[in-house]
Amino acid sequence: MIVSSRLIKYLKDRFKLLLAVALLLYPFAKTLPQEEGKRMQWNLFNSTNEAELSTVNIFQIDFDTSTNGNISGDSRFIDTYRNNNFQAIKINNDKWSSFSDHNNLIINTDTLRIGENEIKVKYQNVALEKASEASTFYVYMNDLPLQKRKYFIPILIIILILITLFALMAFRSEQKLKLLVEKKTAQLSKTAREYQNLFDNTNDAIIIFDPSTEIILKANNKACEMYGFEMSEFVGMSLKKITKDIEECEKQIKQIFQTGYLKNFETKHLTKNNRTIDLLVNAAVIDYKGIKAILSNLREITELKEARIAFEEHLKFEKVISAISTDFINTKAENIDDKINSALACVGKAAGVDRSYLFLLFEDNLHFESTHGWHNEDIEPHNLKRISKSTIQWWMEQLKQFKTIHIPRVENLPAEAAAEKEILLAQNIKSLVVVPLINAEKLVGFLEFDSVVKEKTWREEDILLLKLLGQIFANAIDIVELEKKLIQAKEKTEQSDKLKSEFLTLISHEIRTPIFVIIGNIAVIKELFENTINDENRDLFESIELSTKRITRTIDLILNMSELRAGSYKPSFRKIDISAGILKKLVSEHKQLAANKNLELLYKCEAENTEVIADEYSITQIFANLIDNGLKYTKKGKVEVFVYNKENRELITEVKDTGIGMSEEFLARLFEPFVQEKQDYSRPYEGNGLGLALVKKYLDLNNAKIEVESKKGIGTTFRVTLKIT
Repeated sequence: MIVSSRLIKYLKDRFKLLLAVALLLYPFAKTLPQEEGKRMQWNLFNSTNEAELSTVNIFQIDFDTSTNGNISGDSRFIDTYRNNNFQAIKINNDKWSSFSDHNNLIINTDTLRIGENEIKVKYQNVALEKASEASTFYVYMNDLPLQKRKYFIPILIIILILITLFALMAFRSEQKLKLLVEKKTAQLSKTAREYQNLFDNTNDAIIIFDPSTEIILKANNKACEMYGFEMSEFVGMSLKKITKDIEECEKQIKQIFQTGYLKNFETKHLTKNNRTIDLLVNAAVIDYKGIKAILSNLREITELKEARIAFEEHLKFEKVISAISTDFINTKAENIDDKINSALACVGKAAGVDRSYLFLLFEDNLHFESTHGWHNEDIEPHNLKRISKSTIQWWMEQLKQFKTIHIPRVENLPAEAAAEKEILLAQNIKSLVVVPLINAEKLVGFLEFDSVVKEKTWREEDILLLKLLGQIFANAIDIVELEKKLIQAKEKTEQSDKLKSEFLTLISHEIRTPIFVIIGNIAVIKELFENTINDENRDLFESIELSTKRITRTIDLILNMSELRAGSYKPSFRKIDISAGILKKLVSEHKQLAANKNLELLYKCEAENTEVIADEYSITQIFANLIDNGLKYTKKGKVEVFVYNKENRELITEVKDTGIGMSEEFLARLFEPFVQEKQDYSRPYEGNGLGLALVKKYLDLNNAKIEVESKKGIGTTFRVTLKIT
């Protein structure tokens, strides 16, 4: 129903078009031939009263063969004018037209009109042999009805059907086109709304401007928000008003216009309140309302860029602190002060401050004293050499809790910090950060970093690095203090050892002198009564001799240890043959002692090279003590001395016994002076614990090494390594 109404409306709208087509077809219809035997009738008049003279076909015009009318007459006309020679004709007062055929009057129907027509004819009368005057006829032309023409109706119907079909096809096409146009229009409208919504509400600022005038043509809400302008202010504004670097901006515009686009470039713009913002821009040339314009997508990266710069600065700062930390590891105590001053300078420069100081708690625990510092060349140093705790009470409350004090702006200090504010402003300090120095859970001082030229806000991650620096300084200062105490203790110990050695030397001398007298007198007595001494008395003399030798050996050990501790022993290094010069002699000397205890004392040398650079006396004492100990602590079995080379670079001597052995616990204290595994009076073996302590001292003197392997009840092996010359 809807389609029918639309079709009717469509045909009505097209009625004028159909009427115009019909009128255009009318001349064509006139040219169609009549039905057979029919003629178009002319009524002939000789006056203008339109009285019809005859109803018969006096004159006729033939349309069968031509568009021209051929006038002919009945017998009366032919008889009258048969000899007429037509000369010219004038129709409706038009100009005279001559004939090519002078025997037939041919009239072009195009010159006639429906209704009355005036025809003037000039002719030659052959009979009279003279030209007749022009004869005037009045012809009234009637057009026969159209439906009487041959093929007119069928053709007209076909034409009308074709026109109707064409109209229907056009209607359907127009409907389809209209629906398509409506659909596309709706899509375009939706796309336009979506684009506008996207344009208005995107998170990035968008600006469209004319590159020739640099006038802003359109902007979205984000752009207004980012720059701080109202939309009415923004649109129509010159791009130069928000551009930081106009010259660079114009270069960018030129490049965009030449290439069609420019991606991911950075620039700086100004907001309404003249704040500089960093932008990441993507721009392209577009068609906007019939002109070439540039669409710029602008993303603010100020915070991102500041964060990137902050990260890079923090990374550099971290490297500075790391380098300082590494530098302090191997720093000697005497260089600590210089290192601290250098570190304060490095940190101050890296952080961009004007002063940096180290304050340490004074000995009276009432004051802080400035011990180290640095300041920029253009800045005066502060004059605070000593600060009393009582004058910075607010400050102290923070430091006691080991809190870092960060003051971005001194002017904004609270009322309770009025005293600190006065002190800081007197030093022209605008901002500062104070880091407590903590050692063993005690406040020992603080680090201070001053900003004098401009205010500075410290980042939390940088403050953490300052805390690390404070810990480095606290540890370094603690090491210095410990080293001082160690030096003092060492000096006291050395002085005590010296006194002890001097005392032992004195006592040993006082003991040795009478012992030598006793030994000498006993020898004399033994010789005098040699022939009268029985076996029982002889054992007494041997007991006295062994005891005096024990006392003498003990005195020798004490004196040797005293010399080494006092530093009075002067070694004499030279090339010696360990095997021939020392070991063989010692084994030979101890053979009798081994035989007395029914022990084997064996010596074996497989070394090709037994020569070393060493101090002969101390080397002899080393092996004498080891062999003596082996025999002393072995009840049965044997003691072996074995010499061999290792890779022809070292000479190794092993002294191995099958004695009582030692526990693993005692091995750790084996070379300490005056130490024995069993130290009470019930111990079955003699000794004072100085022998192996002296061995270790002599080994160190000769740059030699010793290894011990021992097992309770199985035996002990001492392995001495000397470098071959």
